[in-house]
Amino acid sequence: MSFAGELFSRQQLSDALLEPHANIAQRYSTVRVVTPDGETVEGVAMNENKYHVYLMDRAENIRSFRKSTLKSLEHPEQSLMPSYRDLLNTTQPNDLLADLCTLRKPATKKTK
Repeated sequence: MSFAGELFSRQQLSDALLEPHANIAQRYSTVRVVTPDGETVEGVAMNENKYHVYLMDRAENIRSFRKSTLKSLEHPEQSLMPSYRDLLNTTQPNDLLADLCTLRKPATKKTK
C-alpha cells in the first residue's frame, strides 16, 4: 500500500475497500484447505500444481500442502480482505481514499 495512489485509480481503491469480493485480482485469489488433522487453513494462492498447493496464510507464512493428504481443497470466490462498508461512517471512506491517493513513490534525485 506504500504507493497505492500511483498503482491504482481512486475507483479501484474504493472498490477494494467497499466491495472487495466484486473483482478479485488473480494474484489475490483465495484458497482454503483442510489438513489431515482437521486444521482449516485459508490464504492467498501462491502456486498450485498437480501434487501441491502453496499459499500465504493470514499470518503471512508461506505454507505448502500435499494435495493427496488433504481432506479438502477449495478455491472460494471471495476475498480475504473484509469490506469496510459497514465499518466506516459516511465521511470516512472519502477521507481514507483521499489519503490513499496521495501515496506515491518518493521523487528521485538526479545525479550529475
